[in-house]
Amino acid sequence: MNESECILEVVIATYEEFLIGYKLKQENDKYTFEQSFTNHAHTGSVRSISCSQKYLASGSTDESIRIFCLMKRVDVGTVVEQQGTINCLQFFEQSHLFSCSEDSTICVWDVHNWECLKTLRGHKAGVNYISVHPSGKLLLSVSKDKTLRTWNLIKGRCAYITNLKAIASAVVWSPSGTLFAVLFDKRVDIYDISVGDVIHSMPFEQKANCVCFLTKNMVAIGAENGKIELHNVETKSVIATLEAHSSRVKDLFVVPSLNSWLFSLSSDGVLKLWEFDHSNLNKKAKLVASVNSTCRANRLTVWVPNGDSHSSVEEEKPIKRKKIK
Repeated sequence: MNESECILEVVIATYEEFLIGYKLKQENDKYTFEQSFTNHAHTGSVRSISCSQKYLASGSTDESIRIFCLMKRVDVGTVVEQQGTINCLQFFEQSHLFSCSEDSTICVWDVHNWECLKTLRGHKAGVNYISVHPSGKLLLSVSKDKTLRTWNLIKGRCAYITNLKAIASAVVWSPSGTLFAVLFDKRVDIYDISVGDVIHSMPFEQKANCVCFLTKNMVAIGAENGKIELHNVETKSVIATLEAHSSRVKDLFVVPSLNSWLFSLSSDGVLKLWEFDHSNLNKKAKLVASVNSTCRANRLTVWVPNGDSHSSVEEEKPIKRKKIK
């Protein structure tokens, strides 16, 4: 199977310092995951991972960010700017990479030359998670200092601070950019930017580990007990509960162009792909493919090859700038 025939590729970040790739293959109506690569990318556990159409970035407890060109299978290099674990990474389109760290900072990287354009400061403790608005004009961040910050990326400064009663572990924008979810240990709050406040709160008996939007009003939440719950935030109801894994759900991922597919990853390294019928979400989700990576899995991301970008790839230049503490 050559690169042009690849439907997509899932990359798993592990506690064992490795990145593991799996290509999704289709034969007739059957889908299977096939391992495509392993890379000993870091000298500490890999805590964050993100893909653009061209690049894969991974962040670790070793305080570094590794950059790979997935299209040409090239190791581009390593950047070190922050002095703490890289807790979250997110690409915005093909222009910028955002990273947040345990050192309380958020860095904005230029993808074309891998220079750090701006360091956003303000949090008083480690930044757990970041989420860029679909417009690219705003960024949300949650920190161990029990605040949610809204950053104006046009001006490069904090626009608003929301005090939280507990430490939030994640924050995620909806596809439309009108809602966002804030994840706590046993609760998920949904905010509406038009009212500037919580419009729905979902409590859990078990610890909630991850959250993502399936649609503009539908969220999936992965729990400590291996279950995935689907919630409609408009009707404020639980649509379905999926007995997804035998161990805790570590991460969930939805590709915007393939929002009927939900990828789930458990702590024991099992990767699963689920298909939902959006016309009838009460219908049981279909397990499309599954593979056991046999690793201590942490995070996942999905790379969807783009035909246009494949046809106009420039020569990959290694990173010249590398700042070591």
